[in-house]
This record gives sequence, C-alpha cells and structure tokens, in this order.
Amino acid sequence: MKSIKVVLANGELVEASPTQRPELFFGCIGGYGGLGVLVEATLDLADNVKIEQIVERMPVTAYKGYFAGKIQSSKTAIFHNADLYPPDYDRLAAITWVTTEKPVTITDRLMPIRNHKWLNQLGYYWLTEVPFGRQLREHVADPIRLHGDVVVWRNFEASRE
Repeated sequence: MKSIKVVLANGELVEASPTQRPELFFGCIGGYGGLGVLVEATLDLADNVKIEQIVERMPVTAYKGYFAGKIQSSKTAIFHNADLYPPDYDRLAAITWVTTEKPVTITDRLMPIRNHKWLNQLGYYWLTEVPFGRQLREHVADPIRLHGDVVVWRNFEASRE
C-alpha cells in the first residue's frame, strides 16, 4: 500500500503513508478501524507468485528478536502473523509466507467461497470457551492445520475470508 486517507474520530481527514505520518499509516493497516475510518487507499500491485508457509513456535519473549532478525528485513517474506496461545499468552506460532520456486501444493488461484461459517464459529467457540479447548488448539488443531509443505499462489492466501 502506498498511502491512505483516514477520517479520525474528530472528523479530520488525514493522509498517511510509510513516510508521511508513518505511525498512523502502520497503525491503520490491520487496525480494524480502531484509529479511524479508511476512506481511500492507493495500492501497489504485486505479482501472483508462489509462496510457502513457514511455521515457528516460540515463547512470546523471543518474538521481538525473531521478528527484527528474520522477518522485518526479509526480501522473501510476503505475509506474516503471530498467533498467541491462551490462557497465559506466553507462547505463539509465527506464521510466515515466503516466496519459493517449489511447485504449488494447492493449485487453486483463489480460495473457494465456503458457506460453513456456522461450523467455523462452532469450532472457534469450542477451541476458546470449552475447558481444555485452548490447549487442544495449541497441541492438536494448529499442528494439524499448520502441518506439511504448503505452497500456494499469493492471491490464494490473500483471498481468505
């Protein structure tokens, strides 16, 4: 993304980019509207390259150094997130999608539209609210979900609901 225009809580319309108001720009990206309402965005276009999923588990205390050393300056990292594990939130799974030349393991260009939202909601409820559900997520569900050599097209991963 090159730049955004945001309406702040006081009604002011401001422009932000990585060089102009960078704290607002980066805070709004993925900020779920908490800092303001995005009303315009100027986007960069990217090639639909093959990307490979890399998963690393670690204590939360190791994440800052991991991110600074391996992700922030990476020339191959395309997407990255860290999933925290309750109830103590002291462990996480760092999930990074990096460019690769390996053959794709899922040939679809976009993620299929699914009408199973109720099933996903039930699964998330079970993994977060049922006793021992939190531990099952970390030790059973995520190892199944995040296993193997997964190589997809960039647009496939970006098209998640």
